[in-house]
Amino acid sequence: MKRSKFLVVLILSCFAVLAVGQPFAVAKETLKIGCLFPFTGDLARLGIDSYQGAELARLAQNEKGGLLGKEIVFVKGDAVTPKIAVTEAERLISKEGVDVILGSYSSSISYVASEVAEKYGKIYWELGGVSNKITSRGLKNIFRTCPRSEWYANWAVQGTRDAICNKLGIAPGDLKIAGIFEDSLMGSTLSDDVAAQLKKVGLKLSVKEFYNRKSVDLSPMIMRLRMAKPDVLLGSNYLTDLILFWRQCKELNFNVKAFIGLGGGASMGDFYDALGHDVDGLMDTSFCPPSDTVNPNYAPGVKEFLSKYNQVFGHEITSAYPSINYMGTNALWQVIEKSGSMDATAIRKAAFEIDIPDNSTITGYGVKFNESGQNIRARLVTVQWQDGKLWTVWPPEAAIPGKEIKVPMSTWKERKK
Repeated sequence: MKRSKFLVVLILSCFAVLAVGQPFAVAKETLKIGCLFPFTGDLARLGIDSYQGAELARLAQNEKGGLLGKEIVFVKGDAVTPKIAVTEAERLISKEGVDVILGSYSSSISYVASEVAEKYGKIYWELGGVSNKITSRGLKNIFRTCPRSEWYANWAVQGTRDAICNKLGIAPGDLKIAGIFEDSLMGSTLSDDVAAQLKKVGLKLSVKEFYNRKSVDLSPMIMRLRMAKPDVLLGSNYLTDLILFWRQCKELNFNVKAFIGLGGGASMGDFYDALGHDVDGLMDTSFCPPSDTVNPNYAPGVKEFLSKYNQVFGHEITSAYPSINYMGTNALWQVIEKSGSMDATAIRKAAFEIDIPDNSTITGYGVKFNESGQNIRARLVTVQWQDGKLWTVWPPEAAIPGKEIKVPMSTWKERKK
């Protein structure tokens, strides 16, 4: 009886060898990474875009064999609000057992979730939240690959002074500048940054307006702006609020010679889809857009990235967020490989040693962290809607030859012709 049982086991083992090519089919070990974005709620549009960039980097790395000999698996957390982000970060660390969390698009989400990671001694890898405060609190375990908000203000102000004043024929001291800022952490931080940078270069913000991004009527603010008659309008806006604002600007016949967004909704395809050619002329301070509207020498690999994105997700890219999250996640993979471990101390050491040069990634910039965990090589470009397409227009080396800033913007009356 014992012998017959042995023969049965032996025969079954032989079939297993024939079926899988080895005597024992062992599942590949996995390496879990926390993935914290707003997948639902009012921030989900760009939260999902951001996640898709990270997911594309995960798939590409797994095709190369994964990390540390293991397959990378994302454990997702839905950070609908900052309060929920705290709960989700706690769950990812204490219940799911992740050693690294990447995210998170929203500055408000990143700010609180990174404190949870710090409490547990885990790494928080920020890819898209830009508020200065994220990396200015002395946290040991925060690393950010994208630009900080202060640089948005610096870039927009520099472009206003160096490019737009000349094109408008207005001396910098005579230029009337207004600012509109949504009142979350991002907007309030940017308002201070803009005012400080304008003062530094001898310009001034004559009008400053705050609003809630969930507002359903911005006409009172627009009427105040119309009375002030600014030449240039700087704006910190998300998508739906900017659509409402610009639609009501048309209704109320509010015109400006130049509009420069400080990141957010102005550079999204959804913005054009909602308003059509009414968006022509608007500019945005942006991450380098993944498209044929940027000089390929400035951001190599863009075409390949777009092809892979379309193949995996089945649609064209509509914002710059997938590209910066893809680049930043790939930087994380390099750091983990260099560290040889998921230990926070080892990852920190490797992060401070990493050195990715400029003009070697699809965002145009490389990676080098300072002591606060900020990527000091992160940089921005200015993009502008021209004839229904979003072109990189400044600095000149990032633009397609022949493309440049066009101002003044057409008035609403002129657009009707």
